[in-house]
Formats: sequence, structure tokens, C-alpha cells
Amino acid sequence: MSARRIERLPPAAQRLLTAGAVLGRSFDLHNAGALTGQDLGSIMEAVAEARRRHLVWASADGTGLTFVHDKVRDALLSRLPSEEREDLHLRAATRIEASTGDAILDLSYHFDAAGKAERALPYALRAAAQARSQHALQHAELHYRIAWRGAAGAGDATRQLIAEALGDVLMFRGSYDEAAPHLERARELAQTDLARAQAEWRIGELVFRRGDVMGSVPIFERALHLLGCRRPSNALAFALMTLRELAVQVVHTLFPRRFLARRRVEDGQRDLLEARIYGRLGYCNYMGRGLLWTVPEQLRQLNLAERYPVTPELAQACMTHAVLVQIFHLRSRFLRYAARSLELRKALGDIWGEGQTLHFTGMAHYGGSSFAQAIAHCRDAIRLFNKAGDRWEENTARFHIACNQYCLGELGLAIEEARRNHRLSLDIGDLTLASSSLKPWSLAS
Repeated sequence: MSARRIERLPPAAQRLLTAGAVLGRSFDLHNAGALTGQDLGSIMEAVAEARRRHLVWASADGTGLTFVHDKVRDALLSRLPSEEREDLHLRAATRIEASTGDAILDLSYHFDAAGKAERALPYALRAAAQARSQHALQHAELHYRIAWRGAAGAGDATRQLIAEALGDVLMFRGSYDEAAPHLERARELAQTDLARAQAEWRIGELVFRRGDVMGSVPIFERALHLLGCRRPSNALAFALMTLRELAVQVVHTLFPRRFLARRRVEDGQRDLLEARIYGRLGYCNYMGRGLLWTVPEQLRQLNLAERYPVTPELAQACMTHAVLVQIFHLRSRFLRYAARSLELRKALGDIWGEGQTLHFTGMAHYGGSSFAQAIAHCRDAIRLFNKAGDRWEENTARFHIACNQYCLGELGLAIEEARRNHRLSLDIGDLTLASSSLKPWSLAS
């Protein structure tokens, strides 16, 4: 239907709309006219004909046009030979580049579509970073893929950055199978032990999110080894580590002005990465070996993070410490560190982090049998995780809601939440969380 309507258009109108289709679903008629070389009179006649045939809508001032349906645009593009399409994209890109270098999204897209991915590279990197900062992960993925295509002739450092970022975004979006090769490629391209440790940490995180909690441990241990650290391998070593880190934390607590935030963040990459790794290992220990094995590694995480001013690692460490001390019924310390974590997350503008702090606080309330409070915190966390695009964290929070609903006797709600979470966990390939969701589901049934 769309193709026949287009064929009935005068040639001038077809050319204008074809150029507009290359520019996007919505386009400026003057830009489209510049690509086709038409004068203003021809442009206005073409627009009038397209509007008469209900192919486009016009903006209030008449200069902006939008295709009434994607099928119209698709039909126009399908009629366009590939060489001509690439030429139009290239002319669009060079025109935009000459007029403004700030339209990074358009420049990334048009240079790539023109077959000039190497020219798209700098714009794609900026566009991806911008999209990621706005939690627009689908757009971030698109532009990182463009950047990867354009980085064939770039150095290993640039290619590693792109592979790592693309793998990160895919992991956040729950596309684990797609994320894995990019993260492995980033590890292969890493030039320093620190970069290799960061790559190992990300791969360990992927394995963890896939549900293989204990399978992630040796990967995290490799990352520590690359940082020059060795994880205790027996009970005695863990006991000694506990005493050492406990002593450090006592000193930090008693003399904060002398020992906290005394180092520059710029010099703390190794310490902060080590803190992230120990934070995750503490979680693995809690799930796989028991509470006491968690204590030294969580304290190590906190002690490392407290060396520096406001960082995401410090916010995370405060939250995991809050959960830990709540288990030991140190409620005032729990409330203080949970509040500190949330304060830091907000100061950093980290909505994902806010979500995680609220989620962990909800978990702590669950452990303290404050089930209604736990549900409220987890629902707030889900809202933030959804905005940030982290499907795994969202599903984990939803699982805890189902557990709390069961404990409150809200059996129908628990079944509904657990069933939904089981399906959503399977969607992202998290078999562990999917199977865990069966527990509240079966108990409530």
C-alpha cells in the first residue's frame, strides 16, 4: 500500500521524501532539500503533495516533517539503491559536521550508514557515553557497536575501551551471551595488569549474574592476583585477616579525621578495584560458605574504600557493611551506614546505586522481619533499576518482594510476583534466580 502511494507521487516529491527518509522519521525539509539540490519552490510543492496524500505530518511552523508511519519511510528506503543511500548519508553527515559538531548522535549514525565507520568513531564514542550517562542503554549499545566497527584501525587501548564498555552495557541489559565475547576481547586487548584485573572483574561479574555464584570466585581471585593480592586460602588465614581488618576499622571509627578520605581518588584505581572485588567475594562467601566467611572481606572492602573521598565504591561498601552489621543486630550502626550510603549515591547522582542501596536496605529489613518496610524499599529499588536498565538487579529485588509477601501471608501476591520473576529471570538466562523464584512460589501455593 505504501509503495503504491509513493509511486503515484511526482518525481520531485519522491526525491524529497527519500532524502527525508535517510535523515530519519522526522526531518527538516530544508535539510532534505539541500541533499536533493531542489529549490524552495520545488520543495514546497513536494511537501504539499506529500501532505495531500497523507504521507507526512508538518510541524506548526511547516519546516519539520514526520512520516505518518514507519512503513512509509521503510518503503522509501527499500527503493533506494545502496550506493545512493550511502551517498545521501555521507552528504548528510558532512553537512551536519560543517554546520555543527555537537550533533554527535546524527554524525555517528550517518557516517556509519555511509560506510565511513572510521569517521563515525569519535562521534560514536561521545554519543555512547552520553546515552549511558542518561541510562539510555539501547542507544548506548547502538553507538558502541558503531564505534567498534570504526575502530578496526585504532590502537589496542581504544579497542579495549570499546569492547569493555559494550560488554558492560550488554551485561546490564541482560544480554549475557552477547556480552561474554566482548568482555573476553577486552581482556585480550588489555595492556597492563590493572587493565587485565578490571577485565577479569567484569567477566567474574558476568558469571555471577548468570547465577554461577561460586564459579565466579576463581575469576575474582585471578583479578586480585593481578593486583598483587592473595586471598586467604584457609581458616587460619581468614581469621588473621579478620583480626587485621577489624583493627583497621576500629581505628577508622575512632579517628575518622586522621585516617578517612586522606588519599586522592586519581591515585586509587587499584585500591578501589580491589574494594569492588572483595565486595563481590563477600557476597559469594555469604551465599556459598556462610556468614562468618563474609566478615573479613567486607571489612577489607570498607577499609579500602574509606581511604578516599566520595566514590561509588565507598557508597557500595557502606551499604554492604550496613547489611552485615544488621545481621549482628547492631541496628544503630546499620541505620547510620545505610543512610551514609544513600547520601553518597545521591551526591554522585547515581540512580542505579540509589536503587542498590534501597534494595540492600530492604534485604536487611527482611532479615529483621520488617516485611512491609522491606517491600517498600524493594519497590523503590525496582523503579530505579528499571530507569537505569539493570534487569538482573530488578529481578533480584522482585524476588525479595515475593519472599516478603509470603512472610506477610499475602500468598496470592507472592505467587504472582514469583511467577513473574521466574519468567523474567529466564528471559535473561539467569537460571539460579529463576529456580530461586520457585521457592516462594511453591511455598505460597
